Amino acid sequence: MKCIKRQGSAGLFTRAQSALQAIRALSTVLTMTLAAPAYADETASVPTGTLYKEQLHAYSDEARALAKAQPATIASPILINEKVDKSRQMPPLPTKSIKYSQLVDNKSIGEISIFQDDSLVMKSPKLSGLITIEQAMSPFSMDAKLSQTVTLNDLLRLCVTNNLDITLSCKNAKAAKYEHLSSLGRFLPDIVLGDQQYWLKGNIKLPGNSNLSKIKLNGPFMIGNAGFNYHVYQGGKVMFGALQSKHQLNAANAREHTTYSDALVDIARRYYQLALEESILQIRIRAADTSEEQVRVSTQRFENGLGTNLDVLQARQQLATDRQSLLNQQVARRQAAINLAAALNYDMAIDLKPALAVDRKVLLKRIQNVEDLVKTALLNRPELKDLIEQRRAAKSQIGIASSVLQPTVDFVGNVYGIGQNSSRRANLDALYFLGLNLNWKLGGLGTVDAANIAAAKTRASAANIELKKMVVTVIQSVRTAYITSLSTDQNIVESDNRVMSASEELRLAGIRYQTGVGTHLDVLTAQRDYTQAQIAKAQAITDFNLAQVQLVRELGLASVNNLTSDKPIL
Repeated sequence: MKCIKRQGSAGLFTRAQSALQAIRALSTVLTMTLAAPAYADETASVPTGTLYKEQLHAYSDEARALAKAQPATIASPILINEKVDKSRQMPPLPTKSIKYSQLVDNKSIGEISIFQDDSLVMKSPKLSGLITIEQAMSPFSMDAKLSQTVTLNDLLRLCVTNNLDITLSCKNAKAAKYEHLSSLGRFLPDIVLGDQQYWLKGNIKLPGNSNLSKIKLNGPFMIGNAGFNYHVYQGGKVMFGALQSKHQLNAANAREHTTYSDALVDIARRYYQLALEESILQIRIRAADTSEEQVRVSTQRFENGLGTNLDVLQARQQLATDRQSLLNQQVARRQAAINLAAALNYDMAIDLKPALAVDRKVLLKRIQNVEDLVKTALLNRPELKDLIEQRRAAKSQIGIASSVLQPTVDFVGNVYGIGQNSSRRANLDALYFLGLNLNWKLGGLGTVDAANIAAAKTRASAANIELKKMVVTVIQSVRTAYITSLSTDQNIVESDNRVMSASEELRLAGIRYQTGVGTHLDVLTAQRDYTQAQIAKAQAITDFNLAQVQLVRELGLASVNNLTSDKPIL
């Protein structure tokens, strides 16, 4: 029974429809019930028999046809020549607007803010401003027994010697070095030494009819030998094996560089995250202080008949929310310190604290040509060097697989000592031997080795594709990190405007509430806005530092000096 009529011009979808019709017809004859058609989230049934083979052939033919007819590019690119005359800008503040240093009841900026320009000021909080969760524990360092102030430079240098990933990668590279030395040793001859001890009893008959052809043996017997075996020619197996091990060693060194770079970047991320958590902790402390003051003021106004009980309850609710956020932030800061110590393989009983200030770290100038950055990444990324060496090692494997089809030539030499076992080995008779061995072996008439060669070529082609994929990934990551860095820089400017507006909102809400024009809810809303604005600015500074670190990593330039440089490296 012919299930389907194969048409070369029909597409896969048409053939699939015909196949389903044939299956339905066959199931009717056999009185079988077909399963419902598979949807996108269901597992489709696999066809079997002649129909399945025809579908595979059809897929292969169409895939080859599409590969030959595939165009080099989708369409001709158009050169972008756009200039922005005026982009969206923040409107300027009114002339009579209250200056930043006069906000919130004329307190100085150092008393109400954790920021100094674009730096996060790390001030040790008063323990009385924190919430104690256990009397035997400090509310700040919690389970830690000791405290240590560190800088990013200190942590990165400690990471080089303590990080377990770097240590493991270094061991793997060292093992690859010894494997390369082992492959070089194959160029030298093999030394053969032997000493066999036997006890023989019986007769040996040699061809012939005389009595001399019969040898009687009775007693100890020994054979001693010393010689060499030099592989003159192995079809290139030794040479290609040495080249392969060399490329594998270079790939292992590149992976060690990758691990080194990733570990440094990871420590930098954890350090900036710890600084962010500590900054948010200071913000939460100030928010809780303000909420306590709001409860005091609301209670006093209620007792004097100027406020309502609702104002008191709303203030107490806000204080409870701020206290809960403060407690969660205390835990988050300590967890960030533990995570940093764990990545460093450092004592987690020591509470790590950032330096007095975490600056906005500009590692790469804003004015950069992205094409130059891509070229820098293609020259420096260790992942590319790793795959390049793996591709070369795969090509060397082709030579190793091809060497089996060629003859081998060995030059051997030996000296044998044969005789009766005795304490005086000088009595043994010496037999000298030199030889040249030529062997040619074709397993399975050469088909086995030919298939291995084809497999090696395929793996080499796959390694080349992996390299191309990594090139695409590198270009994508560089461009993504570049625009992310630009956007985070602009976010700092926007967060400044947000903090300034929220500060003014809080001050005016307090004045309006005291004069009876505004409500207590306006004050609480302004207070929440001010807290969130400060957190947003701290997050913006941290995001900028992280974006700069990530861009340096994508360029393949991550090192202790580059990540801690006071000046832009590019």
